Formats: sequence, C-alpha cells, structure tokens
Amino acid sequence: MCGIGVVIGECSVEDVADVLERRGPDHTSLVSQHSVSLMATVLHMRGDVIAKQPKVIDSGKLCWNGEIYQYLSNDSSLVEVPANQSDTEVVAQLLSEALEDGPSETLQAVASAMSRIWNGEFAFSFLTENALYYGRDSLGKRSLLTCQENENVWKLSSVATSLDETWQELPPGLVYEYDLRDHTIQSLSLTAPSVAAPTDVHIPDTPKLDEVSESMWKASLQLEQILLQAVHRRLVCCHDKEPIGVMFSGGLDSVVLAGMAVSLLKEHQTLELYNVAFGSGDAADRRAGLQCYKELTALHPGKDIRLVLVDIGEWESVVEEEKRVQQLIFPKTSVMDINIGTALWFASRGIGIVDGELYHAKAKILLLGMGADEQLGGYGRHRKAHRLGNLREELDLDIGRIWERNLGRDDRVLSDHGKEARFPFLDRNVMQFLANTPVDDICDFSLEPGEGDKRILRLVAQRMHLVTAGGLVKRAIQFGSRIAHLSDKQRFGSRRQAKGTAHYGGKQQAGSK
Repeated sequence: MCGIGVVIGECSVEDVADVLERRGPDHTSLVSQHSVSLMATVLHMRGDVIAKQPKVIDSGKLCWNGEIYQYLSNDSSLVEVPANQSDTEVVAQLLSEALEDGPSETLQAVASAMSRIWNGEFAFSFLTENALYYGRDSLGKRSLLTCQENENVWKLSSVATSLDETWQELPPGLVYEYDLRDHTIQSLSLTAPSVAAPTDVHIPDTPKLDEVSESMWKASLQLEQILLQAVHRRLVCCHDKEPIGVMFSGGLDSVVLAGMAVSLLKEHQTLELYNVAFGSGDAADRRAGLQCYKELTALHPGKDIRLVLVDIGEWESVVEEEKRVQQLIFPKTSVMDINIGTALWFASRGIGIVDGELYHAKAKILLLGMGADEQLGGYGRHRKAHRLGNLREELDLDIGRIWERNLGRDDRVLSDHGKEARFPFLDRNVMQFLANTPVDDICDFSLEPGEGDKRILRLVAQRMHLVTAGGLVKRAIQFGSRIAHLSDKQRFGSRRQAKGTAHYGGKQQAGSK
C-alpha cells in the first residue's frame, strides 16, 4: 500500500508529502520531470526487499498503490501472484509488455495492461515523456483524487491536501491520459475479461438443515469455500510472524472474516481484533464484540487472538483529531461521513486495552467486511426491494455506487495509520459467484431481521459455530460504536435534531464546543 502524489505546474509538493507519508512510512521518493513532480510513499508489504517507487521502466515512471492477487497471463489463464513477489514488479512487467507489443496508442496500451489485473485493488499513475496516465480499479477500492487548483496547477493525490472544493473523487474503472503538451484529458474504460467462475471449489458433504432449501444450502456451502479462498488470498503475502488485523464490530460480516482468518493463522502469528466504542463504552458493538470474542477463543483455544478494546470516552479526544479526519474524508462532507470516518480512524489506529494492559496493535493488514451488505441484502431497504420484485437491481445499484459512498473515504482514513485495508467480500471470485446466485438463495425475507437478511452468510456462520453473530441485526458502525450518539449531542444539541446528511462544519453545529 502506498501514497501517490502528482503536481503538474509551478507548485510546491510539500503539502502532498504531508498527507502521504503516513500512508507509506517505509519509503518516500520524489522525482521531477519538466513541469511534473511525482511523489510516492511506500508501505512495504510483499517480498523481502522494499519495491521503491516511483518504479522506473524503459517507457516511464510508475507509482503503484494496491494489491494484485490474480492476473491474466498472455494465454488468458489466471496467475496467482506468489507471496514473495512484489506486485509492483508485476505491474511494471504488464506495462512493459503492453507498450512493447500492444497497440500504437499509449492510452490503449496502458488500459490493456491494467485490464489484465483480474483480481485485486489499485490506484496508479504512470508518467511518460508526453503524458500522465492514471486510474483506479473498477470498484474504486483505493483512493485517488484530482484537483484543478488554478489554471496553472493540477494535482493528483491519494488524499486531498486541502479542503478546496475542486478536489474530486476520480471515477473508477477508467484509465485517464493527461497530455502534458496541450493539457487535455481523455480516458478509456478498463475491459472486464470473461473468466469462468472457479471450478476447483471443494464442497463438503454437510447435512442440510430442514428449514433451508436445497439450493440455498448448496449456495451457502459454495460461498463458504470461495470466501475462505478470498481471505487466504489476502493473507498469503503477509510475513509469517506479522499480526493480522480485523475491524471487529461483533457483527456477522466481521466475525465470519475473523473466524476464517483464525483458521489460517500460521504458528506464532497473532490475530488482532479492533473494537471501538465511544462515550461510556456501553456500545452495542462492544457487547457483541466481547461475546463473539469469547466464542472465537473457545473454538480456537490454541490460537493467539487479542481483542483490542479501543475506548474513546471523552468528546475532547475526538475534537483533537477532528481536523485530520475531516481532511481524510474530504471531499465527503456530511456529518454521517465524519462520524463513520472518526470511528474507523480511531479503531484502525489500534491503541487500546488488551487483558487490562495498554496495547499498540502492530498489524499492517486489516480485513474488513465492506461489500457484504451491498451484495447480500443487508440493508433495510433491500427487504422492500424484494417485496417489489427488484432486489437484484437494488443490489447492483449499491455495488455500482460503493466507490463514491464508501471505499475512497474508508481507504483514506484507514491508511492514515500505515495499514492496508483488504476486502474479501469484494474479491472478484466472491462477487462473480454472488452475482450469478439467485436472490432467493441469498436472502429469505419471510424471516425476521437478523435471520432472513444475509441468510446465506448466516448459514456459513452457523456451520462455523459462530452463534452470536449469526443472529444479529445489522448495525452501522456510527451507531454500533455510539459515535453518532456522542456526535449528535455535541453538533446538534440533541439526537432529535440531528441530521446525518447535514453538511459538516455548517450552522447545524450549534451544540459543538
């Protein structure tokens, strides 16, 4: 995971450096080329040697932020990136091949190279003699923003350097070309190659529950194995003794991921579960987290599992970091975004209590459940959509806008502590499987909330003996952690007057201090 910064025009890059170095604390480098300043910071994740950036190849200079788990070889077969191989080198090779043997137009060649990344998450920039190429993966799992500061200065960055309204989230799934000669911008879509769903999934012979249909039971068995592969894929590039982190609300998605991660832990490896609570600490996520932690430790008595209790008791602690969080979530500006961003920022920092002692979490990799609700019918409005007969359309809509609503914001906030967020539910194989699964095998809305929504995943949890999580109703992090409760009293004077969609920093903050 890295930070990317580009400045075109006569402008200092110091402000870019300030916001990027925390994302990539292991290496920082700056390269200038005529009117372009290119900056990269690196969080070392794969291999024994840091892949320093910008990476110089024959045709240009590459800044890469992301992970490749699977890519397409020249014969269109899927290749898994080995644990000890830097994926920066893989991207450099894909670009070199495309520019040497591909179409004469550089934009088309770069788009062709990036389209070969079949399973992963990324943002990148690639500087040639005459143009800058840049973009994000098709879901936007890594942040990338642009800013036309004035007619003479244009910026590209993983994080906004100011609260200037010209900063914008870069739409994903496209490769852009900024022509340095005439300052025009054009783009090409990433093509999604057709690759068959995995056929090597082992389906265990497990007795079916009487109240579950044959097709839903089979689908849940398939999902369990494909999701386990997705979790494993996100852990193989972790050094054997490095801890693994999970954002652990005690909800269904995070507990299933934690249970799968525990089963994949190597000897002497630690699983850190980050659970945040604001105010008195009597938060729904805290109560659920404690109970689910007890279940996990009872199921895996020989594993080193640590529940990191992140307690933010005073509003003053939030205020101290508010400006930083505000900049990280920008260009998101609503009270709901600042609440979610604050909860994620404090949780991912990982400073909390473990067994009564102050603990500083060390994991660089954080597993998160983002994308589960959008694909599995986890929101209340999905029940209504099912009743109206348009649930599949609603799920597709949610996935289509997840980059704008969640992923860019969350990447910026989580990465601020030198950690990398990884999303097993947004694995290409998981998504392809769920997209091809009938919605009636995913949800059963004849059952109550906490039973019928995300039914397919609740069956997975049940087989994993994760009883508590399997029966919980969804709680958004801002409510489960009680940051919204604390925030609303301060910003609005009372919860009754609170509006999550209100513009952060506006007149509505009458109750703030």
